[in-house]
Amino acid sequence: INAEYMGGNRLKHLAGLEGLHQLRRLDVGRNQLRALDLPPLQCLQALSLEDNQLTGFLGLDKLLNLMELYAAHNLVPDTAHLTPLHTNKLIILDLVGNPICQEEDYRCYAIYHLKKLKVLDGVSIDSQESAAAKEHYMGRLTLDVLTDRAGPSHVWPACTELVVSGCGLKQLGLLDRLPALSVLRADHNLLKDTTGLHCTQLVTLNLSHNKLGDCVVGPSLAPLAHLNTLSLESNSIASIAALQLTCPQLTRLNLRNNDLTKIDGLEGVPHLAELLLDRNRIKSLEERPLAPLTTLLTLKLSDNLLKTVPGLRALRRLTALHLSGNRITEMQELASLETLPLQELALGGNPVGRKKDYRAFVWPLLPSLHLLDGLTRDQPPEHLTKAARGRTVRGRGRRAIGRP
Repeated sequence: INAEYMGGNRLKHLAGLEGLHQLRRLDVGRNQLRALDLPPLQCLQALSLEDNQLTGFLGLDKLLNLMELYAAHNLVPDTAHLTPLHTNKLIILDLVGNPICQEEDYRCYAIYHLKKLKVLDGVSIDSQESAAAKEHYMGRLTLDVLTDRAGPSHVWPACTELVVSGCGLKQLGLLDRLPALSVLRADHNLLKDTTGLHCTQLVTLNLSHNKLGDCVVGPSLAPLAHLNTLSLESNSIASIAALQLTCPQLTRLNLRNNDLTKIDGLEGVPHLAELLLDRNRIKSLEERPLAPLTTLLTLKLSDNLLKTVPGLRALRRLTALHLSGNRITEMQELASLETLPLQELALGGNPVGRKKDYRAFVWPLLPSLHLLDGLTRDQPPEHLTKAARGRTVRGRGRRAIGRP
């Protein structure tokens, strides 16, 4: 049997079609179907579903050779329900009379996502319309991408992690479809703003290697009450204050490899435990901007332009400090660290580290210290010299990479 006509009955289910392996055309229009329970009919090319009560197309993703779908006058509500059709070879689609047709971007959306489509709702698709759809959706987080990265739509409500790194995204969207999302990795894209972050359960957000610049990200992050880890590395950010961060629960902030010249604007993140500022252009540290960081435990400032560090005395709980690859020359500049409970200190690649009595000066200054430039108190100086030299070379290599 190549064709089967069952239209105009009172069918509520489509059982019993499993044996029709050669079926090419199937008409079940004008019935009472609310769902599709079709078997994977691999030869089926044309399917008529007009005048039923369908709200979606779940199950049609199994019809890999479907080319014509007629589903006018059903109850399909919005474009989200077109997802199962993305795997088909549709060239003709008719959804006239469905609520979906009232959506502003419906036609543009269908043309972009159903790549082989030639006729939509009885109207041919020309090259200009295809180009306009591509321009409209290029760089967006589309349902295709979401399905590829998060799985079929029925699992989205339970999805907790989404990785869309390197997808060429210029915009975020559709994240409200993943209400349980707690981890989002959207690094190495082309994002210039953070609109579309409608995921209130987010805990970890990675937006590194984008084009945020001095985009005001604070307002879009403020509703994320559970956010505790934020990475904005390599975004050409020139000012922390311009970001207007207001994330009281944030404990880890990564701003490595940006264009920062000073530390400011951290009043809105008072519970930071770790702050990463390596590979910037920071020249000085003032005590006042650091004073709100009463819980900070780790501060990394390697490969900057620091000559003095007096402002660090404000960080009363700091236990790990990385200052490798800076321009600190005099050992007396380290005296401001005396009041800190430091357990780890890295100064390799600074002129001060090459001084004869450097190691003998630092250890008594900081009695709680366990590691100095990656080495313990008991390791002999020759190991220290070798490690410091290697750290200097590596630090310069990273700066070269970060500064094209």
